[in-house]
Amino acid sequence: MEPGDIINSGILESYVLGTASVQEVARIHNMLLQHPELQQEIERIEHTLLLVASKDVPEIPSHIKENIRTKVFSENAGTVVVNLAETRPAAKSSYKYGMAASVALLITSAVVNVVLYSKLHVAEQTVADLNQEKSVLAQQMEISRTSLQEAHASIALMGDTMMKTIRLKGLGNSPAAMAYVYWDTRSREVYVNVMELPAPPKGKQYQLWALANGKPVDAGVFSAVDTMQLQKLKVVVEADAFAVTLEKEGGNPTPTLSAMYLMGALH
Repeated sequence: MEPGDIINSGILESYVLGTASVQEVARIHNMLLQHPELQQEIERIEHTLLLVASKDVPEIPSHIKENIRTKVFSENAGTVVVNLAETRPAAKSSYKYGMAASVALLITSAVVNVVLYSKLHVAEQTVADLNQEKSVLAQQMEISRTSLQEAHASIALMGDTMMKTIRLKGLGNSPAAMAYVYWDTRSREVYVNVMELPAPPKGKQYQLWALANGKPVDAGVFSAVDTMQLQKLKVVVEADAFAVTLEKEGGNPTPTLSAMYLMGALH
């Protein structure tokens, strides 16, 4: 079996995902001995899955963590001690001491009210912080769910034996640039996965071209900064190779050859 047949079979994707059987794993190891270049394809699959499945999610704000840790009833309420006379006052002073006791009770009540109000305020703030944390966690779960869906879609594409994979390599304008094109030979739909491309200047955008019998066919414009998911472009009926040029925003009817950044041929 040739390397191209091995890549299109989908067995390498199963190997990377850990779903291959013992017999398939042994078979892949034998293939690697015969075709060392397949290791690069395995690394490419691992890299693509990591890019899709590892989107950044927002951090829980530090002040929420700090408030929850330090404010939940962490202060010790003060204890007000009212010192009463150890000896019973004389009858003629009972009115004076009665008034003093009333004032002391009033002060004690005021202090307790202040402490309770403070505790209530802390509790209300804590509830607000917890509600905010709940909202942040809900956003994290939604982002994770979306990332998982995108990862499943990418795995399905790469494991489809009817999906042709074309690696686009950097040219003179950017030798380090790289991208992958996935072309469905049934629906003729084209997807691009940007691995490395310089950020385009303002008013410019990258455009994909399908080369059929030496003639360029517009395959659509795409984002160079979105490297976390496959981008679906136009339907391409026929192609011998694919290329990427930097054009005006929105694309051009014909490619600017002096601004070509990527190219790759079908095997």
